Amino acid sequence: MISKYRLLSPQAAEVYKELLTINNQITAKALGERLNIFPNSIYRLIDELKNFGMVKILNGRPSRFQAFPVDVAVDKLFLQYQNWFFSNFPLKNEEHSVANDDLGVSFIRSRDESVERSTQDQKSMKKELLLIVSGDEVPSETILVNKRAMERGVKIKIIVQRYNGGNREMIANWHRMGMEVRFSSTIKTRITIIDSKIVYLVSYDPRDNKKGIGVRFDYQPVAWLLQEIFMQKWKEAKRI
Repeated sequence: MISKYRLLSPQAAEVYKELLTINNQITAKALGERLNIFPNSIYRLIDELKNFGMVKILNGRPSRFQAFPVDVAVDKLFLQYQNWFFSNFPLKNEEHSVANDDLGVSFIRSRDESVERSTQDQKSMKKELLLIVSGDEVPSETILVNKRAMERGVKIKIIVQRYNGGNREMIANWHRMGMEVRFSSTIKTRITIIDSKIVYLVSYDPRDNKKGIGVRFDYQPVAWLLQEIFMQKWKEAKRI
């Protein structure tokens, strides 16, 4: 379980990235040689990744390690944050989002709340917006905010989890505006990353697009981790 102060370290993130490139089982010694890290340190970082549900350890002599695919890791990571919130902030007595100042965290209860709050954050973004979206209709206010951001030089990349006749015109408009758009299968999670700092991690149920339990982080280490996951998913996604 994630404690309120514990996030994936940059060193563990590097190990996970390397495991993704290998896409196979590997020993601590071999992995350490690839990263120029002592095997003892590899074991420590693997334990950290295991606690986040990002790797599996195969018993043997010696043990071997393998990364879970990015979509699986995202689901596992999201569930840990969600479980932490449910255990620390019971919903029945709360009327507003609960914030944790240490991590810049607040709770999201629906897709509409996520869109509304992230749109406000996007008004002041300066460099980059990365999105993994459901493919459902986006409010006109959000599109206008994105258009003005691009006029300021902000780059926008979007991965759509559902591409069909109902949203093709909307996605075509995104293309015409200059957004980069790709398609992937669903990971049952919506992700928004603003200027490598603010992150929205919200669940996605294809059967009910209004649902969306999640969290907002205003904490750069979380943004860096999710950005790495996004870029891996971007490489795997298909061009529209």
